[in-house]
Amino acid sequence: MRNWICSIVIVLLSLTTTEVIGQVIVERDVDTVARKINIGPNRQFYFQTVMGYGLVASRAEQGAKVNWWSTQFHYGFRFKWKLWRHQSLLSELYYINDRYVINQKQVKRLPIDAVSHKRERISTNSLSLLLGHRFVYSNKGNVSGNYFDVGVYGSWSFWAANVYVDQFAYANDPRGKMIRSKTRWSQPNYLNDLNYGFYARFGSEGVAIWARYRYSDLIKDTLQPAINYPELPRLFIGLEIAVPE
Repeated sequence: MRNWICSIVIVLLSLTTTEVIGQVIVERDVDTVARKINIGPNRQFYFQTVMGYGLVASRAEQGAKVNWWSTQFHYGFRFKWKLWRHQSLLSELYYINDRYVINQKQVKRLPIDAVSHKRERISTNSLSLLLGHRFVYSNKGNVSGNYFDVGVYGSWSFWAANVYVDQFAYANDPRGKMIRSKTRWSQPNYLNDLNYGFYARFGSEGVAIWARYRYSDLIKDTLQPAINYPELPRLFIGLEIAVPE
């Protein structure tokens, strides 16, 4: 009986040891392949998926005030090409959603309905290409380390909308029932489809603080009649994280 139990234990230990050794060999093989093609956070080439969320961080011009919860969300891909130990080139492609929540307690001078609504926003959905330079000042081993990025971007808005919600009292209801209506103006002709600006990012490993400044005007001015419309806020600041591989 004892011999039978010892035989089972020896077989189980053999299987476990074989599995562990196999896992180690596979991990070493994967790491060896990565080293040969020079891909990794602190190697010559690196691909990364990132996402970020930020809030408006600058004032609008008079007549284009927005609420503080106006946001920008982005999701996309980053390619890093390491030049030498402390510097790299960056190329990034993003989907970006901007939401400008229009303040209804001010006089609006934007080319939108001047009437105050229950809620109102201008949303844009864009594809954006960023080109930048990374300065690395602390990285040991195959990790991203601490870094500072600067660069420029250009974006194309493929869909935009001006959405507002109104609330009315229902005249035929003695209880004062309220009716809510929602209006969507898709692809408004007063927005520029092409925009460009600057960005900066300060991060450590997979977490970073970013800032994006739009240098171009989002709102079009009119020639007939000649009107110079106020501009929506240009600066967003937020947090970015790398999607786990």
